[in-house]
Amino acid sequence: MMNIIEVSELTKYYPASEHPALDRVSFTVLPGSFTTILGRSGSGKTTLFRCLNLLLRPTTGIIRIWEQDWLSLEAHELCEARRQMATIFQQFNLINRLSVIENVLAGQLSNIPFWRVLVRRFPPMYEDWALHCLERVGLQDLADRPAGQLSGGQQQRVAIARALAQRSRIILADEPVASLDTESSHIVLDELRSISVTDGITILCSLHQEDLALQYGDHIIGLREGRVAVAVPREEFTAEHRMQIYQTPDETTPHSQ
Repeated sequence: MMNIIEVSELTKYYPASEHPALDRVSFTVLPGSFTTILGRSGSGKTTLFRCLNLLLRPTTGIIRIWEQDWLSLEAHELCEARRQMATIFQQFNLINRLSVIENVLAGQLSNIPFWRVLVRRFPPMYEDWALHCLERVGLQDLADRPAGQLSGGQQQRVAIARALAQRSRIILADEPVASLDTESSHIVLDELRSISVTDGITILCSLHQEDLALQYGDHIIGLREGRVAVAVPREEFTAEHRMQIYQTPDETTPHSQ
């Protein structure tokens, strides 16, 4: 089966830093899989995601999405390619004063004329699709409520609906449950898992909680100090792999970020 994501020797240095945030990171991801990126705070998870969607330019290395070399794309080509990849952030990145459905419609901005965005008048077909995406995450009844009135778990589900509205084939979820309680964390990850299984969308989800990574991920990629320490199917993950990621042999529960 063709890999949807291929990362090879990816390295990222920040200015004035002697040590790379990412150090020759290499891995592949299969289409429709749910891959969890596991590691401590500072292990390079967020930097990796920001390089994958090219919010950061890596120092060296190769990123291929569907065999397309993203680092060699011209600006207009990259804009089109980025439609294949949606990102869900830890802090939700919603506009609190706008309604839930208007935040979801933001996932379709690349397809909507700019004047419609300015006056907040969207074609019915786009609104219908946004409502469908909200229904997928169980929030269609809150479509007209200001996003700022929702709980943290509900806001993260709006962010998932916004990613669905983008019709991307890949979703990057960067610590999507770091600020949520246990119940909300499971609701959000259940939604992401359902999207992966039902829609065949490839999910890369960074986490620092080992139990959640093992519960939801098909494949585990463990980062430590910017390097890939572990890359195994979930069922092959062992205590030795845990030590390789977290370093302290007797530690069973990773520290939270």
